[in-house]
Amino acid sequence: MNLAICTLSSVSVLKSPDLDAPRVYELLFGETLAIIDVRAGWCQVQLPDLEQCGWMMEGQYQQVTAPIETTQIVDESGGYAVAGEDTTIELFYGSPFPEQGVLKTDAANYRILASPKSTDGSFDAERDRQLLEDFVVTYLHAPFAFRGRTKHGLDDIGLCDLFYRQFGITVSNNMETILSLGQPVDFFSEIQDGDLAFFEDKEGRIDHLGIVISEREVLHVVEKVRIDSLDDEGIFNQEKKMSTHKLRIVKRLF
Repeated sequence: MNLAICTLSSVSVLKSPDLDAPRVYELLFGETLAIIDVRAGWCQVQLPDLEQCGWMMEGQYQQVTAPIETTQIVDESGGYAVAGEDTTIELFYGSPFPEQGVLKTDAANYRILASPKSTDGSFDAERDRQLLEDFVVTYLHAPFAFRGRTKHGLDDIGLCDLFYRQFGITVSNNMETILSLGQPVDFFSEIQDGDLAFFEDKEGRIDHLGIVISEREVLHVVEKVRIDSLDDEGIFNQEKKMSTHKLRIVKRLF
């Protein structure tokens, strides 16, 4: 299989080669993909770090001869990728790029104009409180969009992926895979900022995620990214004056 990278700000990977097909993932600039098949202007791709395949249009990626090592991402202020005199691509938070600040494909060299955020560190609830607060400010009130991963629209998995990727943790689209991450927090009184909360539906199936941002608050996505109250029963929506999501388990990923 040939390797390529996404060379646009973001690209919707679709379930089938049809513009009306549902989105299964949103690629960000600089993310790697493997080309499985090409047909009639469409390309079937596999995302190497995820259990995910889908379709995107030709012209939304450029091939590379080898995997590109990236140890940092664009920070909350965003940035730009510049190639030559006539190509400038806006970069969203979370877009990966090499340490030297130049991303090379077989067709172009992109100079990255952005503040880097390393993905080599770990999260400490006390030390990194400001980092968590900056993330909340960036995404609070961003609209819901199924399988989205930018401030223009995202879902609960996308939100969690963007938060944890700054620590080198990949959150896939598969809930069972996500559930295998980290270690359970045995008691609600022991939860910390940055823990990942899982919620279940009426049938007991895990169907929702949120990031613990204080002892009694969770950041999650419903109609938008919002902050709601959290207790050992689940999420309580203060606006609706009702419980909306039942808590199943809290896990610590660090």
